[in-house]
Amino acid sequence: MTTNPYLNRNMITNPAEFFGRERELRKILARIGNQRPQSVAVVGERRIGKSSLLYQAYHPANRQASIPDAASLVCVFMDLSERKDYQAAQIFQALFAELSRALGETITSDAGSGYDTFKAAVQRIEASGRRLVIFFDEFEAIASNPNIPAANVTEFLAFLRGIANSHAVAYVTSSQIDLQELGHSGEIKESPFFNIFTRVSLGPFSREEALALIAQPSAAAGRPLAPYADTLLQWAGTHPFFLQTACAVLFEWHNGQGVSHQDMTRAAIEFADETEDHFQYIWQHLKAEERSVLRSLATGVPVPDTQHYLLRQLERRGYIVSWAGLPRIFSSIFAGLIPQWPS
Repeated sequence: MTTNPYLNRNMITNPAEFFGRERELRKILARIGNQRPQSVAVVGERRIGKSSLLYQAYHPANRQASIPDAASLVCVFMDLSERKDYQAAQIFQALFAELSRALGETITSDAGSGYDTFKAAVQRIEASGRRLVIFFDEFEAIASNPNIPAANVTEFLAFLRGIANSHAVAYVTSSQIDLQELGHSGEIKESPFFNIFTRVSLGPFSREEALALIAQPSAAAGRPLAPYADTLLQWAGTHPFFLQTACAVLFEWHNGQGVSHQDMTRAAIEFADETEDHFQYIWQHLKAEERSVLRSLATGVPVPDTQHYLLRQLERRGYIVSWAGLPRIFSSIFAGLIPQWPS
């Protein structure tokens, strides 16, 4: 039985399974590899590949290939997706557990908030000639955590900024929106913590990256999908998650010789069934004026001139592509679903 190479829908941890994002990965590695490591904020839509990119920057093989003195970096990966209900003290406890693994020594929290313990660990790392980089995946869990009072969040962020300013420490974060917009109060949004970051915007794949994802894994598995690239791009655009899902579906209908016209139709129906909930999530989380623009495109109604700025915004986010010089919804499946949904 041939293994489907497109089935992994989780964070990509194996560099051999990671496609595209070479420019973004180089940018992150260049900044954390600096003698004074610099902080980076990765910002992008849901399921656009933020976690996978963060993990690839964290992965020792990629660091060793790009950073001359990679061995002097102490790197910690914090997956905050399951810690959205944490109090501040629990975040420190989780951080100390990861630091203990990275350093090969036990770090336990002091009786207080954890600030002194963390600062002492940073000082020991720096005294040994090493630098610390902490990867915070889904940083929303800290910056907009309703279980942590705004004043405590502000204090925590100010502490992190002070550590980065005084020591060889950097942070790499991922979030769906800009860090400044994550806070649940104006006080948090105005925190100077956010000023230390270089922003890396993560959008859809380039066409070249998308074609590599379509062609390479399928060819290696003996069921090449490159001949169906145009159809796959019509279904999913160059959005990594939807494109991988489309490839996974079509790969199953490939009999080793190809995909018949009848099976292609069945595959399109299967892809629509698998992705409808995800497309509906996107629709429900768009602003009303954004839904209005997409509905116009889906139904062939001209977009008013006053809304053309939204076309550009939606294109940057990957929901619209330019086709023969005209705007088009990135996925024909998504476009077909829009008329049945409420505004």
